[in-house]
Amino acid sequence: NPAKGIPDSEYLMLSSKNVFDNKITFDNPRYLTQEEFEKENKRTQITSGDVLLTIVGTVGRAAVVDKDMPKFTLQRSVAILHPKKEVCYSKYLMYALQSQRSYIEGRAKGVAQKGIYLKEVSELDLKIVSLEEQQIIVDILDKVSMVIQQRKREIEQLDDLIKARFVEMFGDPKINPRQ
Repeated sequence: NPAKGIPDSEYLMLSSKNVFDNKITFDNPRYLTQEEFEKENKRTQITSGDVLLTIVGTVGRAAVVDKDMPKFTLQRSVAILHPKKEVCYSKYLMYALQSQRSYIEGRAKGVAQKGIYLKEVSELDLKIVSLEEQQIIVDILDKVSMVIQQRKREIEQLDDLIKARFVEMFGDPKINPRQ
């Protein structure tokens, strides 16, 4: 069971709710005492370049720990993978795991919250190509990911424009509903 937490501190514990594809957020972390943090950190030992994979709840999301992130630990809902730099780039592993999401989701079991065991994660069959090929693949997928994020922002802005235009033409339905 995760540590209970305290109202506020510099010692952060994140969960699967903080791990998204290509992104780790620090929204609503659990704050720990220094003692609790050190105990949990012995288990996780998170460092820059580690790949996080959600294994409980929404399974299969993956992100890379960035060197500029504050120090944190994780609940057991997230697996920490330490790729060997001479074999596999972190971002390549992240994308490879993301490509296996349907397999991971299919293996997840549970009623209240689905989860996948670490043993099953270790049995994933990932194709590891040369480091040079990995870099080419990562560069392409980074560009694709950037375009997708830009398009999502554009869609949000267009949605806001449509709502504003509607209010301009017909008034705010919340303020002056039609009878």
